[in-house]
Amino acid sequence: MADLAKKTILTARSPLVDMATAMQEASSANVSLREIPNLTQLSLRGDAGDKEFLDGAKKALGAALPTKANKVSERGDISNLWLGPDEWLIVTTELEAHRLIATLKVMLSDKHHSVTDVSDNRTVLEVKGPKTWDLLSKGASLDFHPRSWSKGDCASSIFARTR
Repeated sequence: MADLAKKTILTARSPLVDMATAMQEASSANVSLREIPNLTQLSLRGDAGDKEFLDGAKKALGAALPTKANKVSERGDISNLWLGPDEWLIVTTELEAHRLIATLKVMLSDKHHSVTDVSDNRTVLEVKGPKTWDLLSKGASLDFHPRSWSKGDCASSIFARTR
């Protein structure tokens, strides 16, 4: 009976926790790489042509959803990435995500929509430094030249055989 009383507490574990030291050692003044662990990622689906859907989402998120391809809108700890004509990826802290899910459900209750936590199959990597664009250009098939890419842009791609 005593064994039944024992409780196991589960804690979030970053998928790259074992790689943190290796990433730090591989970083230089030109390019640094680090994981930003345990961010919550929500898939929000809805009709971008429905003004009431967009208004409800804006009230819940604090920023308008981008309705142009491959754009990002941000407010504080919340980033809204355009993934498709009816899909956005909302990236935020775990604490903020609980509030967002509840608020989105209320604000969009009479609209056709879905909110799904997709955090378990992804992580976020931060790449920075003066040679960042060179690194990204070698691993992805996207054009990162400033004529084609600027702050506030996003895209889905395969990078060095990872997705």
